[in-house]
Amino acid sequence: MATQTQEPVGGVALFIDWENLAIALRDKGMAPNEKALRKFAQRYGTVLVARAYANWNQWRFVAEALFRVGIEPVFA
Repeated sequence: MATQTQEPVGGVALFIDWENLAIALRDKGMAPNEKALRKFAQRYGTVLVARAYANWNQWRFVAEALFRVGIEPVFA
């Protein structure tokens, strides 16, 4: 019997609470990986919207890296 692989269908929206994500991972000795976040979302379909929310005054170095991989930094 042949197995079917399920292809992602439809669009995906990726919304990230950057500050909470970064703090939670920091407490585990890890750091967020913007490329991995985007790649993970793509497993579920075409990423139509990708935004990360934070006070970017505190995360300036990250905002540019997010933008490079197609995640829009939104000031919150």
